[in-house]
Amino acid sequence: MRYRKELILHISNYSCKFRSLALLLLFVVVFWLLYLVDWQLQRAAEKESIKLNYSNNFNKPVSEFNNLATPIVTTQNYTKVLLHGSYDLQRQFLVESAAINRQRSYAVITPFKIANSKQVILVNRGLVPVTSNLAEIMLEHNQPIIGALYLHSGAPFILHEAVENDSWPKIFPAIEVKKMAKALNVSLEPFIILLDADDKSGFIRNWVLKDVYPERHIAYAIEFFIFAIIIVIFFVVVHSKREENAS
Repeated sequence: MRYRKELILHISNYSCKFRSLALLLLFVVVFWLLYLVDWQLQRAAEKESIKLNYSNNFNKPVSEFNNLATPIVTTQNYTKVLLHGSYDLQRQFLVESAAINRQRSYAVITPFKIANSKQVILVNRGLVPVTSNLAEIMLEHNQPIIGALYLHSGAPFILHEAVENDSWPKIFPAIEVKKMAKALNVSLEPFIILLDADDKSGFIRNWVLKDVYPERHIAYAIEFFIFAIIIVIFFVVVHSKREENAS
């Protein structure tokens, strides 16, 4: 004779019998859905923070980089700064990026050495088609540059690792500051500079925010929460039985 563990609840004229395995499955599914709710709410908060920082900082007057409060935090994202120094044109990175007119492209990421300092900062100089002549990324530029600060808040999503070799420029699947610092054998600041659209040392750039909609993630969170409620209600109804009054 097999022994089955059951939980029995009496609600009004109904009795609900839940097997342990069924309850465990319900718990797993509901927990997963509530995890998705929390994740979507976090994504909504991140998108809202990005919009707020962009609207607060991007159109402000340019500040001297050396006058900024440190350490740099995400609330300073999109603050425009003036930097004095020089590019390390011999050691650059090409990051796989969005297409330009349906052509694959690279974002040109160039180390920038701050004048009279040991600081080295990565500068996103914009996009070039994969098929372009890479000699253009080596052109000398000895003028101060203007760009917007951007501090990544989390690890990038990558589909493959960067290929390790001794040649430059190196191709990376995403901007990975720690790995790039290791390749350069220098200490890099944790943020990057988005080179100003008018700076002549850059390529194709458009730093306007796109597809940043916190409302979309809130809608997803509501959907997942409703799914969780529906599953719980369905589970209870399926396992419920009306009790007949004893005569």
